[in-house]
Amino acid sequence: MLIVDAMTAPLRRATAPSARRIRLLAAVAAATSAALLAAGCSGGSSDGKGASDGRPDAKAAPGVSAPGTPGGAPGGSTPPPAGQTSGTPAAPPMTAPPSPTGAPQAFSTVLTAAGRPIQLTTLHGPKSDVTMKVWMWTPPEYDDPKYAGTRFPVLYLLPGGEGNGYNTWTDNAQLGLQDSIAAMSKAGTSHPFILVMPSMQLAKSVETECSDIPGQPKVGTWLTEDVRDMVLANFRANPDPKAWGIMGASSGGFCAAKFALQRPDRFSVGVPIGGYFIPDSKLWGGKTPAWEANNPSLLAGKGESSAKILMVVGGAEPEEQRVARNFLPLVKAPATIEQWNNPGAKHLTKDFKKAVPTALEFLTKNLTGPTPKPTG
Repeated sequence: MLIVDAMTAPLRRATAPSARRIRLLAAVAAATSAALLAAGCSGGSSDGKGASDGRPDAKAAPGVSAPGTPGGAPGGSTPPPAGQTSGTPAAPPMTAPPSPTGAPQAFSTVLTAAGRPIQLTTLHGPKSDVTMKVWMWTPPEYDDPKYAGTRFPVLYLLPGGEGNGYNTWTDNAQLGLQDSIAAMSKAGTSHPFILVMPSMQLAKSVETECSDIPGQPKVGTWLTEDVRDMVLANFRANPDPKAWGIMGASSGGFCAAKFALQRPDRFSVGVPIGGYFIPDSKLWGGKTPAWEANNPSLLAGKGESSAKILMVVGGAEPEEQRVARNFLPLVKAPATIEQWNNPGAKHLTKDFKKAVPTALEFLTKNLTGPTPKPTG
């Protein structure tokens, strides 16, 4: 296991996993959230996890920023991405009628990022019976005639916060992911990834942690089966799991680590940014077999996944460092883990953005790039 430490003091390993989770306290003003959701784009962007084991309340965490506002102050606006004259959508979002994921899906363009459309669809999953939103972005190479017969690698992106009806990775102005991919793929330092940006749960109060919790909506099935089927049916995506990576921040980081370890048939690389590694939703009802089957700290030691994981840790977040110390020694071969300490970073969207180039380089190094589409 390799630690790539950007700080002066190395992290020490702990001998036992922690049961404490860095909890989310959303700091999005109601008016800003409503406007973002109406546009079909991102919300609840900069999120923090408190050090307590308690559940989040309705108050904003100190120092946690709402989209486009310093320190969580309400009323701010997100600056438009380059080439976009305002933060308003290019077209009003359209709700696609439910359709099988293996069939063509209706999309509407709601934003642009790096000169490319971000497309929105509402996907009903026949395997899960769950209906949620998915945003898609294809890189500049996707429509280049030179790549007409090419299948592209895929990067799943999961947001911080609850992810109910929004995905912060659609906000190129804040996270810069699309700009980074466009520039780095041109320079040859990143693959030109197809980006899949799904909702993460049905409602704020239904905290399913990207899992099929008994008695709850099958969000795990929707994310790993229905969304995947839709992507393969509608985009020139390489179906090989060696071409599929998953990245998430905060609560999305938990999901990224979980799926990389739990579903090697779907993802071969995972990048949790400021994540946690023990499920703690009250919906689990205790440490049941289902809870154990969705626990990254237990999955890590089974030796059943060959996933490559890059764990991004905030250099100015003692709680993230403690969580990382506990998780690092749990990952057993054939899975591997590297740790990158984001210098001076806190649990904020503006600091998650700093990790994007390093994450893309890691994903590119460990995932299959664009490949010719089979003929015949």
